[in-house]
Amino acid sequence: MINRSLIRVKVLQVLYNFYHTKSMSISTAQETLEAAMESDYRVYLYLCGLPLDFSDLARKLIGIEEGKFSPDPDRLALLRALEANPVVEYLEGDQDFVVRRMATSIFHNPDLSELHEMVLSETLGEQPVSASQLETFDGARQFYRDLYGTKYRQSDRVYDILETTDAFVTDADLPVVFSFVTKFYNGLDPEKEVSKLLRPKFASKSDGDFGPTLLRAAIDNKEAYRERISKYFKGWDAERVSEVDYLLMQMAMAEAIAFPTIATTVTINEYLNLAHSFSSENSYVFINGILFKLFTDLKEEGMIIGD
Repeated sequence: MINRSLIRVKVLQVLYNFYHTKSMSISTAQETLEAAMESDYRVYLYLCGLPLDFSDLARKLIGIEEGKFSPDPDRLALLRALEANPVVEYLEGDQDFVVRRMATSIFHNPDLSELHEMVLSETLGEQPVSASQLETFDGARQFYRDLYGTKYRQSDRVYDILETTDAFVTDADLPVVFSFVTKFYNGLDPEKEVSKLLRPKFASKSDGDFGPTLLRAAIDNKEAYRERISKYFKGWDAERVSEVDYLLMQMAMAEAIAFPTIATTVTINEYLNLAHSFSSENSYVFINGILFKLFTDLKEEGMIIGD
């Protein structure tokens, strides 16, 4: 689930903190990177289990509705369908998933609980779905998929809450996380175990090793890489180059040398995307020119290979 694009974002965050926190050791930086990557996976696990939150909330509202002098039968029917339906039962059947999700700090965020209540209130008011639709697995899956897509994936409020809950969750990586959650809802299948549908934290061991290796290479070779990069600052005052731009080019050079199987065109595009998110438009043009010249020369010197 945590792909290399997300890992690069996390390495950039940790690298920036490493240089601005004098007491941070390399081992602490590596541990921080692991925690940062875990943060995105926690968000993924949490959002995949939203039907369970609505089940708990519906259970509370059923008691309130039943206590009224004149309960609304349609409202009660919908609440009961939200409390227990094939998708909820399916997710509850995987206790490992339930326990892992409940262990995340996100699960206990009161702001998210408040958001769920607001979303459910809107849903009950709009009544876009009947209780009968939730009786089937396909109907319930469609309901939760639409609910997530309209009320969560595009919600600025959700972004704000998640970023506030975890310092390593940013608006640069959340769209990627959200896309994997969408794939989870699209792929819900009662014939498959939940654990088989959930994406692992890393698709492969090489992806798991990518972040720590990149971080260590960027730290260990900082002086040599920056000295080489600065030679291409024709017409630019080195002191005017932002720290983030230096870090992006430092990481790009480290990646090109440490991971020769990654095409240099891919590497350049990845760091230009990061420049779009974390730097300025002028930096994008500047970094593109520097990396193109740098990689061309490094290829001629035999220090890197690839396209």
